[in-house]
Amino acid sequence: MQVEEYYLLGKRGDAESCEDAIVVNDRLAAVLDGTTSQVPGRDGHVSPGRKAVDRIAEALETMPGDADAFACFTRLNAAVAEIYREEGTYEQAQSNPEYRSSAAAIVYSRFRSELWLIGDCQALVDDRKITAWKDADALLSEVRSMYLESELLRGKTIEELRHDDTGRGYIRELLVRQKQFQNLNRDLPYAFHVLDGFLEEVEPAVEVHRVPPDCRRLVLASDGYPVLEPTLAASERSLAEIIERDPLCFRSFKSTKGVYGDNISFDDRAYLSLRLG
Repeated sequence: MQVEEYYLLGKRGDAESCEDAIVVNDRLAAVLDGTTSQVPGRDGHVSPGRKAVDRIAEALETMPGDADAFACFTRLNAAVAEIYREEGTYEQAQSNPEYRSSAAAIVYSRFRSELWLIGDCQALVDDRKITAWKDADALLSEVRSMYLESELLRGKTIEELRHDDTGRGYIRELLVRQKQFQNLNRDLPYAFHVLDGFLEEVEPAVEVHRVPPDCRRLVLASDGYPVLEPTLAASERSLAEIIERDPLCFRSFKSTKGVYGDNISFDDRAYLSLRLG
């Protein structure tokens, strides 16, 4: 397992505010994506998504090489739960999912030759793409798109909306309510799973994908790349083309958020390419 390409960058163009992370050791490789908070935070404090990512990364560094997917994610979920116990916020987080520290993760187990996925990260197994997007995100992206189109018809400009995204404001309450579906192991249309300390049933929440023995290249990435390509340069080029063509991310690439102000992208991004065999 040899690292070919490794790239990590925040949407603001710095590493400090980035809520993505990459972990690589002799047993496993992983890309982590901290969830954007939907409630006001305290200035100068570490974001909830960053807290989750840091704890998960620490847990992965000591994960036994022969752990299976369910043992691994049970341990990762427990690591996030410790945040609330240390801060004395367990009851608040349990009752109000919008206050939780949470993250998506995709993990490659070298010992088991498997990919383990929870949340909206993605991978390329040679040319086969693996993703897990949320239904609610697709719906809210469409609603935001329609609202922004109506704003343009009323005379607003793209640049005005990049500094004051009224479409994002319009769906904000739904973004908060979406958290109520988080880690519900029920047959609900908008239910989804993340690592947030309250993942009670790990097995139905984790996707397990076998990496075939003849696989030569494995790419792991966060959803900061709308188009995941076999190389970092091609993935960056596709991202740059989308941002140039649709900086608000509401037409050719519909998202719940765009490229705001002086930001360089709509989201943090992480890219890891591994040579196997």
